[in-house]
Amino acid sequence: MRSMMRLGLCGACRNFPNIGWLCQARTWSYCLILILTLNIIFYLNSCSFFTDPADIKNWKHGFVNELPDHHFISFRSRLGEDVKDTLRSSVPPTVHYFWCQTGSFQFQHYLSVLSAYKLLQPSEIIFHYNSPPERDDLGYYQYFEDLLRDLPNLFPEPLSDSRACHENSLEALEYISDMLNKQGGVVLGVNVVLSENILQFMNKPISLNHVEINFASTGVLMMSPNVLTANTKTSILTSPTNIQCSPNSTFRNHHHPCAVLLRELFPVQIFHLQNDFGELARFVGYGQKELLVASPQKDLIPNIVHYVWLGDNYFTFFNQLCLLSALYIQKAEKIYIHGNKEPRGIYWEEVKNRPQVQFIYRDFPHFVFGNELNNPSHASDILRVDVLLRYGGVYLDWDLLLVKPLSEGQRKYEALVCVDWPQAGHYPDTFNMGIMAAKQGATYLQFMMESFRHYVDRDWAFNAIQVPYKVYEQHPDSVLLDRHLQVICFKGSCHPTWRAGYKEIPDDVQDAPQFDWKTEANGIHWTFPDPTEFSDKETLLASTGLYADIGKYVLHQVGG
Repeated sequence: MRSMMRLGLCGACRNFPNIGWLCQARTWSYCLILILTLNIIFYLNSCSFFTDPADIKNWKHGFVNELPDHHFISFRSRLGEDVKDTLRSSVPPTVHYFWCQTGSFQFQHYLSVLSAYKLLQPSEIIFHYNSPPERDDLGYYQYFEDLLRDLPNLFPEPLSDSRACHENSLEALEYISDMLNKQGGVVLGVNVVLSENILQFMNKPISLNHVEINFASTGVLMMSPNVLTANTKTSILTSPTNIQCSPNSTFRNHHHPCAVLLRELFPVQIFHLQNDFGELARFVGYGQKELLVASPQKDLIPNIVHYVWLGDNYFTFFNQLCLLSALYIQKAEKIYIHGNKEPRGIYWEEVKNRPQVQFIYRDFPHFVFGNELNNPSHASDILRVDVLLRYGGVYLDWDLLLVKPLSEGQRKYEALVCVDWPQAGHYPDTFNMGIMAAKQGATYLQFMMESFRHYVDRDWAFNAIQVPYKVYEQHPDSVLLDRHLQVICFKGSCHPTWRAGYKEIPDDVQDAPQFDWKTEANGIHWTFPDPTEFSDKETLLASTGLYADIGKYVLHQVGG
């Protein structure tokens, strides 16, 4: 074997005389080691086994299929006024940020960069960083990746000099001003959101919002080239500030050129914010000053109910009770059960021939946008979105009892969803899609379907409950967040999400928040475990307590 390998290697060397030294008797073994090493390197870099699709670095929201048009709209052009010609300003349209911190790139940082992009119309935004923004474990903070995807002129660059990150503002300003003095431009703190009043400073030789601590966070410096000299530098940089930024709580659109955010801001906090900063933040982030809310329409969501049934399984009494609640409480015109195997058992035989109930054969989806699906719960995530997109109606899980029908007022919205109760990392909320309603072709569902282009099959929660919330963050006016759509019960504790403290798990179930289940919610959803009270009809009738009362109420509506 060794002689054959050596013959092959030396044959190659005869064809390539420049590497003939490899064929010497003493070096053929080194040649073999080199080739083996190269093969291992090529294998590691090309084999998909070493790229984990569930790695958080590969997770993406995947719900934007085109560049947001509002990124290219300035305040003035939207108002029908002339756009300020920043190309003729004395300050060159190059914007610099200094990312000196560790941790995640948050929504207020996202607004800062977008405000500079919209208002200053820069030729380049240079994002200097000590270490790049970090991705959190559950993939909530993807705002930096969103900007890299959407802005053609955002350029991340490793920081060459740490003096810009000095905690003492004067020390940082010393370095930053020397840099701008050579070429001019703008330096913005990552917590500064600009308003249109900043444009008046683009024709001044130098403008400064001086801060005592952490200039890279809340400072502003705008300079023409060669403004500073050795004799004037100190006096100019220590002179009274001529840019007066305001905390976001006291910001006024027609007075302040910028707002400073000293605390983390989440998108949901600006959707209904009725003050000047709310208008500014909505325009910067979403392209409109108006409140970001879903609006009712004339036509209604169809009064049809969809279920998904995957696998060869028995239909339980609990399943039957859920279906009957849709039939007798929602009074659904049709109930469609989409699945690859018709349910089995006596409880199915008792309901399958009702005229409103129809089983629709649909094969188990094995791929979505080329991503392989292996888990039935993930297949259900996709099917529920698909059937509502196609037909409209109400989707229900098999462990949810309706106790109050969806009203015409609810059904006037294009789509309805409800939040879940557990805390998931940094997400302000997550959505539980065990009940949702939508019109055919609803915008929210279109973006939900788009989100499956980046599917993480090995994590049950990311695409199922976390991404639906992120879709809402991007398109808040496409769906009504109705906290009364369902109450989720988990391990004996129910969590009405319109009450304070709904994310907490009480030590004593008896201390759980009380609610009027007949009037305050449309459905009660037992995510885990299935109540023993619903094992069969006899057990239910013999049981007492909250769960038994709900089950007996449904039976009473059925007439049983």
